[in-house]
Amino acid sequence: MKLVLVYEDRAGGSVTDNLEAAESAQKLLSKWAPSPTATILQWVQRCDGHGGFAVLETDDMAALYKDLALWSSWLEFQVHPVLDIGDSTPLLNEALATARSVI
Repeated sequence: MKLVLVYEDRAGGSVTDNLEAAESAQKLLSKWAPSPTATILQWVQRCDGHGGFAVLETDDMAALYKDLALWSSWLEFQVHPVLDIGDSTPLLNEALATARSVI
């Protein structure tokens, strides 16, 4: 399954708290690897420094949950299942034809 993962920094804390949180997250990132059941296709950081996006593939939702739970002290997540446009267009056309047939 292909997913788009959206992450943002958890809000709150003083300047010192935020600095310490960023440093500890960088320390964790230097030692972390995603579950071997997931393939990260693209991982980008927002230019405003408040999060980013990843496109990944996995069929192991438990492993994904475990990876996200590890980061949940620093980040908030949204996970969106997606289809490639070439795969979704024929499905949409079929759905539209079915809907059109009943009106």
